[in-house]
Amino acid sequence: MSETKGIVMKITDQIMVVMCDDGKFRNLPLPVYVPAIGERIIVALSQSKRKRLSSYWMSTAVACIFMLIGFGIWQQAQPQYDQVVAIEINPSLELFLNAQGQVVKAKPLNADAENVLRAASLDKLRLNDAIKQILAKSIDLGYINRNKNNMIMIAAANLKGRAAINEAALEDIVAETLQANNMAGFVHAEQTDKGSYEQARKRKISINKWLLIQQIQQYGVSLNMDNAVTKSAEYLLEGAGLRKEQFFVPIPIPFYPAKDGQKLAEQPEEQPASPTDSPSQGQSESNQTLGPDDDGGTVLNPVQSRNPESNTANHSRPAGSSQWIDAAGSSGTPGVSGDANASPAPAAGPSGASAAAGQS
Repeated sequence: MSETKGIVMKITDQIMVVMCDDGKFRNLPLPVYVPAIGERIIVALSQSKRKRLSSYWMSTAVACIFMLIGFGIWQQAQPQYDQVVAIEINPSLELFLNAQGQVVKAKPLNADAENVLRAASLDKLRLNDAIKQILAKSIDLGYINRNKNNMIMIAAANLKGRAAINEAALEDIVAETLQANNMAGFVHAEQTDKGSYEQARKRKISINKWLLIQQIQQYGVSLNMDNAVTKSAEYLLEGAGLRKEQFFVPIPIPFYPAKDGQKLAEQPEEQPASPTDSPSQGQSESNQTLGPDDDGGTVLNPVQSRNPESNTANHSRPAGSSQWIDAAGSSGTPGVSGDANASPAPAAGPSGASAAAGQS
């Protein structure tokens, strides 16, 4: 075992400092017999080296532990989901999606949303299917019904992914569901960013409500934020003197054209046909009266889309969409026979389908 000699220079409660013959000062643990200062002693070099190595590895291990803890804290601070989609009906909730666009977490923002989520099973569903189920459960529980304006908002924010929602497709899903239940309403879908979502969270407000408040303020309307947070979208718009159609796509109650040669079906009770209605020019009476297609014919469900230039509703779907037409759709549209040059009839609203039956 290698050793050297040295002179004891200092003694503390735990160590002694020894100046060794090789010119190095060494801190050594106190032995059983404590030498006096100035006494010359033998120093085992191998023992000192082992202690240095032990201290080195212990320091390294402690540093690694702190690095792992720091990495864990950093990882927890990062978004765990790719995208969050907020849905506002009266139930207000958020769906968190993974990179595959599947729902991995659903968070209720009020008691009504808790009721909806208890009745739904959304785990690993694609976004479109999850929205359909949420709408269906909201109808079953009465949150969407014929006695309400049914204002539905959908907003998506990317947390770490780059995927974007198809706004028109989601609006169509809402329209299909409401019209399948013979209900009218209003819908607005919007892609936003992580910053807006975080701002809404800081104010303890849903992202849909936060986006609507910002849009209302762009019209020069001053809002009391504390009061606005607790109010519905309909209340905010009415208080600001703004029309719903300036922000939402109207969803009218559907109408059902009769097929050529088919015996005319009766009008739904909520849409009685006017006895003074007459067919439009170039169309026969047999295909002008509106009624449900009992033989499984084409059912046309009208949806109005927004005009991005004027920010108001118009009566046409985006290019490429042939399933939805305006209630005043001209002849030649799939499921409606007649002269392609016939003039379109006025749009049918929730209580005015007979006006769309034809112009005299």
